Amino acid sequence: MEVPWFFRGARASNFDKVSVLRLQKIAERNRIRAGLPLLSVPKELRRVKEAADTEKFRSFGHVYRERVHHKMLRQQRRGRGDPTKLDSEWSALRRRTAV
Repeated sequence: MEVPWFFRGARASNFDKVSVLRLQKIAERNRIRAGLPLLSVPKELRRVKEAADTEKFRSFGHVYRERVHHKMLRQQRRGRGDPTKLDSEWSALRRRTAV
């Protein structure tokens, strides 16, 4: 694979593996866009990082959502003085949307 223009003159140790892969993908997309305006490397890096961070947050939320919900319920029930009381559907729904 040809070295992209933004790597020329830069040492490979300046970039981590993820950044190198992202930069290679941007270079490949710019190569494919022959005749179209080139993609801005900083903007594309920012966009790709934001997409990766969003996905990471979604997976985190998927894993811990129920745990946080049950912890909130325990705290609210303890605050009311009845830790065993089952909630009505509406009050449970209100708290669930707060999580």
